Amino acid sequence: MASYEATGPHLVRGPKVTPLRRVFQLRISLEGVRPVVWRRVLVTSDTSLEKLHRVIQAAMGWEDFHLHYFCVAATLYQPQAMMEETDLMPPALPADFSIQSEQGVRLSRALADRDRFLYLYDFGDNWEHEVRLEKELVLDPEGRYPLCVEGKRACPPEDVGGPDGYRDFLEALGSPCHPEHEALKDRAVQDFDPDLFDRESANRRLERIR
Repeated sequence: MASYEATGPHLVRGPKVTPLRRVFQLRISLEGVRPVVWRRVLVTSDTSLEKLHRVIQAAMGWEDFHLHYFCVAATLYQPQAMMEETDLMPPALPADFSIQSEQGVRLSRALADRDRFLYLYDFGDNWEHEVRLEKELVLDPEGRYPLCVEGKRACPPEDVGGPDGYRDFLEALGSPCHPEHEALKDRAVQDFDPDLFDRESANRRLERIR
């Protein structure tokens, strides 16, 4: 598992402000997929990891069908329901890792001494996302957060098999001679465009979170 310790200089800009008066500009990048699928979002620093999960799902375009966790240094933060069900525990963790509930853990705490961490979605497909703090901004009293300001490329379909399965999927989708091409035409993904990102649709989904 990749390490997400602090890298680079501290990113606070301008005078010191209280946590509730900050906005974090985050870049969320899907690991293992080329070209990179990514989103740039603005969230308040008091956003909980529990809410950030919903922000990532909405901004990326996932459908929240599967389990997830955040990996911050040597701590996994996961939904409270997973803490109460031993059969929902993440697979194969290093011995020095601790597990805590994501409920009530603020983003400002997760980024207190680092500028990035890992979000994993779907224990089967193992979609790893790097969540990186690009910069901090003073909160605009008229602003609406969370907000997606930029992004590139479509989110892969659910249950496509992770990064390796997604590469196979794109190969089959783009080649009429591929043995699986005709089968894809009978599924809802037949009109899937890997290069398409609709920011307005992402923000409509984020509006429901606000």
